[in-house]
Amino acid sequence: MLFSIADQRVQYIENATELVDISVLQAGVCFMRITTKNGFAIKKIVKQ
Repeated sequence: MLFSIADQRVQYIENATELVDISVLQAGVCFMRITTKNGFAIKKIVKQ
């Protein structure tokens, strides 16, 4: 799931493998929450 700084969901991606297409997103900062069977991680993404 991708979400904005304002904590609004920007894009939901299910069963992604290696690549996620973010070409449809506007420029700026968003965060990606990656959930696996072992837990989750949140990564910052900056699109220019």
